[in-house]
Amino acid sequence: MDAQQNKNIEFYSRIKSKPISWLWYPYIPYGKITIIQGDPGEGKTSLALYIAMLLSKGKEFPLSDSPIPKQNVIYQNREDGASDTIKPRLERYGADCDRICFILESDKMLSLADKRLETAIREAKASVLILDPIQAYLGDNDMVRANDIRPLMNNLCEVAERTNCAIILIGHLNKKETGKDLYRALGSIDIVAAARSILMVKKPEEENDELRKIVHVKSNLAPRGKSMLFSLQNDTLTKWKYAEGVENVELNVVQLAEQALREIVKSEGIACRDAFEYMEEKGFSRRTVERAKINIGVKSIKQGQHWVWILE
Repeated sequence: MDAQQNKNIEFYSRIKSKPISWLWYPYIPYGKITIIQGDPGEGKTSLALYIAMLLSKGKEFPLSDSPIPKQNVIYQNREDGASDTIKPRLERYGADCDRICFILESDKMLSLADKRLETAIREAKASVLILDPIQAYLGDNDMVRANDIRPLMNNLCEVAERTNCAIILIGHLNKKETGKDLYRALGSIDIVAAARSILMVKKPEEENDELRKIVHVKSNLAPRGKSMLFSLQNDTLTKWKYAEGVENVELNVVQLAEQALREIVKSEGIACRDAFEYMEEKGFSRRTVERAKINIGVKSIKQGQHWVWILE
């Protein structure tokens, strides 16, 4: 078959392989989506602003001895004022504010589908785009409906790839805290499925109000990075060190699978085969799916010649 005669297909033999480029290995890749999530007050925005400062000054990332070149950053925040909150915090961090900008929204509110995202990245020559929080940039779309969210995330992935920009989404968690390490991302499974890396910022079990922990709960492009600890004092991140031991995120993955199953099974049910195909596409193993199925009470019933899953 001559691929040149068919514009609908491409052979991988004609694709040039290229390595993943990293802003902060293995936590934040260029050209992909990374999510930083956590409960209110745990330090998500502080970490985002800290990263913006490091890039603006060309300083090394925590626990790294290799300074990075100075880079431009777009930091978009819908919750805090630019003049009375964000700018003062950047100044306290010592950021070079000539390298940090934001997209004007006075005429039109920004969303993940907005063409201004890619235009701004190119105009600002930004290597990093931070949207804080992601829930504020979904437009009129229902964040729990996969059909609403999937096109938005697909568009954002394409923007990241075309511009080789590291897109960082700051995400809130829901209030269903059944355990300190459970995955509690708000919204459709397609939000976290689109991310190649997810970092969770939280308070560790130690009784220390200033201590924070970063756990690498998802990594599709490299082995998960070590968990890190830092001290958060007056919005300043100091005393970085690696956490001892290995973080167990197995329950996080199962919780994420439970959320995905609830979205697709519902009361009308779904063919068992279709469910497994969908979950495999989202990166869940068969074992994880089976565990999630049991946990949320999905039942298998036979309808004609086929098995169907229903959620009672």
